Amino acid sequence: MAGGWHHEAVLYDGAGSYQDLLLPFIRDGIEREEPVMVAVAPDRIRLLTRALGADAAHVRWADMRQMGRNPARIIPEWQTFVETTGDRPARGIGEPVWPGRTADELQE
Repeated sequence: MAGGWHHEAVLYDGAGSYQDLLLPFIRDGIEREEPVMVAVAPDRIRLLTRALGADAAHVRWADMRQMGRNPARIIPEWQTFVETTGDRPARGIGEPVWPGRTADELQE
């Protein structure tokens, strides 16, 4: 979206629909030479990198379980990514909520 942010939620019901919904978004960003960052759990990173093959090298991957261990670190990590993109459009996928998150972590 020119001149601002565009945010969507994607609901999926398993690995197959996860890939079906996210891979086109990632591939489109790669094809347009837009910076892409994906911050998800390690098993999701493996799933997506396998599916992307060599194109996975064009994506900045972040382990959300590590990055989001302290929820207050998530936004600064995204800010750093955005700052490195200059004025170019950029894409990001993040899953900061997962089973086992405490109420305090979710609130943060």
